[in-house]
Amino acid sequence: MRKAFFYFLITKQGNPLVLSRSNRALFLYTWDGVLQKKIDLDVWAQRMAWINDEEIVLFTGHEKDRYNQHQLCILDLQTERIVKQMLPIDDDKSHYLHVNSWNHFYRSDSNETFFYQTFCDTVYGLSADNGLTPEYVMDWEGKNIPESFYEHDYRDVMDFFQNLSKGGYAYGIDLFMQKGNKFWLSYLYNGHLFLHSSMNHTGKSGNVLIDDLCLKGYRFNMEDISYFVQNEGSLVIPIYPYLVMEYAKENLNNLECQKIKDVLQYVGEEQNPVLLRINM
Repeated sequence: MRKAFFYFLITKQGNPLVLSRSNRALFLYTWDGVLQKKIDLDVWAQRMAWINDEEIVLFTGHEKDRYNQHQLCILDLQTERIVKQMLPIDDDKSHYLHVNSWNHFYRSDSNETFFYQTFCDTVYGLSADNGLTPEYVMDWEGKNIPESFYEHDYRDVMDFFQNLSKGGYAYGIDLFMQKGNKFWLSYLYNGHLFLHSSMNHTGKSGNVLIDDLCLKGYRFNMEDISYFVQNEGSLVIPIYPYLVMEYAKENLNNLECQKIKDVLQYVGEEQNPVLLRINM
């Protein structure tokens, strides 16, 4: 069974713009499902983000062929043409580094676009005029993957990861959020997911989130949860109320349990997840 891949953005007019990698095209729809326009692409794009109201950036990955020669392409929606290409795909890395992330772009509430990758320690600012500008270079206290690691002749992606697991490296920016002089990002180290927060060039990392405000020390293990970011500077975590209540019954007194039950509006084990929002 062949899987279809879709990714979408919302235009300034409020309509969904859908990216179909398999069709190498963008489709503009109305919300009642009427196709307004199809834009054929010259690349196998996997992700996209706004640069401004009329231009989007397309991420194609590391796999190189006659269509894909660069990782990033800027598409002008008015002319329906690619007007700029960036980050040439390395011939050697294209054989083993075709590792996709769920996220590659972040659009801030001040309309800045950031670009990041799993195997890159730099978060870039991205604009149609200036291209890529390094904004944050992460130093994992000597645990970064050295550039020499990529110079080996790996057979395939499995060979690459087998060697990577032996090194004890920190890598894997898969989530980034910036607001003012603060930013959050995620990374992997020793098989565990960590969240790093920084403000005024000082930072700290951890792989457990603790909310003492209403959950009284309930610990969120980063490997066991899904989460996403919102542009106004918050991290949103879906949590299962029954798991929180099980923790509360074992660790809290009756008054504290009732408070959490009231906050969650708990009705039983079948209750749908609720969203916990954590501001930066």
